[in-house]
Amino acid sequence: MDSETLLETAPLVQGRLRDQRNDICKGYVEWAIFANGTPKEFSTQDIIDIIESETDILFEDIQINSALKKLEKEGLIEHMSGEIYTIQQQKDLDKIDSLINDCWGDFKKYLNDHPRDVDVHYIDSNMEQAFKDFLDIYVEELEEETALLEETQQDVMYTADILDMIDDVAEENNVDKKDVFKECLTDFLKQPSNALKEYVGIIYVAIVNSDLLSRQKSIELPEVPGEEKKVFFDSNVIQDLMCETDSEYPLIKNVVERSRELGFDLYYFPETVDDLQRSIDGAIREMGGLKDSNYSTQTFNNQFVKDWHRKYRKSGTEWDDYRATIQRWELEVETHYGIEEYQQDVGCPEEEIEYAEEIIDRIDSQRNKQPKKPDVLNHDAKILAKTSHLRDDTSGKHSIGPILLSLDNSVTQASDYAYQEGDWDEGISIPPRVWFNYLLTFTSAETGSHEIGEIILNVSANISSNPTIEEYSKAVEEKAGLESGSSELLAKYLRYSTYSDEIERSLRRDDGSADEWAFKALTNEEAMEEFTEHKQAKKRIRQMGERIQELEEENKELRASEGDTHIHNTAEAYGGEANSQAVSESEANATAEVSADLKQEIEGFVDLYYENVPREIKSNISPPPEDKSDLEKVRQWLNVVTTALNIADPSTAALTAVAEYGNRLLSEIENRL
Repeated sequence: MDSETLLETAPLVQGRLRDQRNDICKGYVEWAIFANGTPKEFSTQDIIDIIESETDILFEDIQINSALKKLEKEGLIEHMSGEIYTIQQQKDLDKIDSLINDCWGDFKKYLNDHPRDVDVHYIDSNMEQAFKDFLDIYVEELEEETALLEETQQDVMYTADILDMIDDVAEENNVDKKDVFKECLTDFLKQPSNALKEYVGIIYVAIVNSDLLSRQKSIELPEVPGEEKKVFFDSNVIQDLMCETDSEYPLIKNVVERSRELGFDLYYFPETVDDLQRSIDGAIREMGGLKDSNYSTQTFNNQFVKDWHRKYRKSGTEWDDYRATIQRWELEVETHYGIEEYQQDVGCPEEEIEYAEEIIDRIDSQRNKQPKKPDVLNHDAKILAKTSHLRDDTSGKHSIGPILLSLDNSVTQASDYAYQEGDWDEGISIPPRVWFNYLLTFTSAETGSHEIGEIILNVSANISSNPTIEEYSKAVEEKAGLESGSSELLAKYLRYSTYSDEIERSLRRDDGSADEWAFKALTNEEAMEEFTEHKQAKKRIRQMGERIQELEEENKELRASEGDTHIHNTAEAYGGEANSQAVSESEANATAEVSADLKQEIEGFVDLYYENVPREIKSNISPPPEDKSDLEKVRQWLNVVTTALNIADPSTAALTAVAEYGNRLLSEIENRL
């Protein structure tokens, strides 16, 4: 359906398909008669043909005739004879135009409040057309992404680049003050008016309804049997539910609340506990101290760290309080959302898990250069296979559940692939937005267009901004254990320092090197002296610098500890023996060829090691060699790590996965040496 037809029909085809299909059909009939240039005298077949040719929707004759009789009762048309009708009076279908004009009126307020002069009536008159063109393009994007969602079971809505769309319409309309237009429209999308929310909500319901009708998808769905009414949540969905400032939080929250209202039981599998905990541990580790880029994950890449920064900016939430909340996530999601760990034994055969793992790995390897880490892949395969196994056990003839909601497209695509191959039922795992669409169209749970628009705008018009030095300084204050309230002064100093550009560049790239530049800035005696000559905070800046220098010395000692003696002592500490002959031959083996795949596996293991091995074990092990192509040094380090893990008798699934991965990698390296 083209965007013009969608806009014209949208206000007429609202409602739930389950119990309002006839009203929706009547809306399409009204559009066909009054907005499509239909001659004064027309037949039932004329209306059927117009709707099918313009929208790809084929209604039954009985529905079209029922709609025509309703319009006749309203005095809009008159029945002549047989299937022939004539138009008695015109009906204005201008609601969407009125909404667009309201949106423009609201947007003009942003332009009027901008520091630069904007004259939308004369000098900058093309801004209005650019704004309306943007709404058209945005609608087209929504329609394309929803069609893709239904066809492939992958949701790409949250990856759309709205800023590029704004740039394009500004360029095409020759907007003079492009920067002003872009800035104001970005702000408008971040804080949409009620008119914009209403507009997007109406459009989105029309997109979902027309998409399902055009596919001839059954809408006479029965009540879901009780044993099928289970919804399982992947760790990434629960994480979004915990991160209330995330763009997808309103969508996930709506899905959870509506599902509960409809009597669905909400669960996560036991495997998800460790999987989500890894992300939480990563946030805690990242905020646990300043690091150099060899040992740091990207500072702002962790979703929990981002969420804390946004909450601190809005409400002043301190890290300790935030950390306490996410550490008790199981209690939080059960108390606030009724989501519990699934306690029953599923008894899923190992071959089903292996089948799921093979499909996910194949799809993920095609989509990403770097495949999933073993423990992540194993988690995804288990929860997908378990959901499929539970679906097999249900006795309902119309299986809708149990279902697994996941934001990982490789998981949902794997589910769809298994269905296409005839191995599984349809919809074992789906993106949350598919379930959201189902709740909109097939259930009695009502959601107003205003709320729908707000949810979709949050996801689709998500415009993230780069972390600022001020935000980063707050992180440094926490990570370095500086005095509370130091971040404001620290930010001023970092901006003053000669390293401010490097810090900002690192924050933009999220490459993990910002801490190193902060080290340099806060150990630069000359710069600190010059800065404090003009400030009344000399003592505090000095204290910060001293604290940073202490941390830098600790890091230097850590890096310097990598050596043959340390390896020997560490191996002995865990009952192993240092291989002196191998050490003496390390220079000869340092030039051994290492493939890109093997190097990637080594780097993947190092990430896994830092994410999952407890500090008390790592404290006795030297850091991994910086040169991952030196296989002998990597072998020595891996030998120490695996020995330590085996003696430690790891009890968690995560540590077991690290040990197994390490042993496999060690064998592969030894075969190459």
